[in-house]
Amino acid sequence: MNTNQARTHQARTNQARSALGRYGETLAARRLAEAGLTVLERNWRCGRTGVM
Repeated sequence: MNTNQARTHQARTNQARSALGRYGETLAARRLAEAGLTVLERNWRCGRTGVM
């Protein structure tokens, strides 16, 4: 794999991971709303890494 192929692969991997994260967050927000809870923020992170 040459450098350009590696960059393309990394970009696709990042896009797929981002899409999966958005899907999971949408699903979680929907389930919480169905349980009667209110989602105050989406895509919220705590600190630099998002670890709480």
